[in-house]
Amino acid sequence: MSAPTTFVADEVETLFQQLAESNEDWANGASLYGPGGLFDASRKARLALIAAEIRDGYAEKQEKVTEARIEELAHAHPDYQKFIGTSTIDRARWLLCDAERTCAQLRLKVLTYNPVR
Repeated sequence: MSAPTTFVADEVETLFQQLAESNEDWANGASLYGPGGLFDASRKARLALIAAEIRDGYAEKQEKVTEARIEELAHAHPDYQKFIGTSTIDRARWLLCDAERTCAQLRLKVLTYNPVR
């Protein structure tokens, strides 16, 4: 095998290995942030739990509060803000993983392209 062929074979093997190693991270991110992902449902569930806690607090004090105010307070709640912050970082990591995988896949296409078939 000549040196360029060995180099290409090594690079192809490395790219396949990188793709295999990133499968789980990519799949986890896609299940949340990709098309049909569950992030929005998870976000709404978190918001609903926080809103219920706020509503219960007002009920215990026998104070009236509008649903609009409860929604505002839930969105501003530190737990919700932390959830959104963490999710934003996680989504950015997934997007980076997705971009790296796309680059590896395109590089594999270039390296393995055979115009004579």
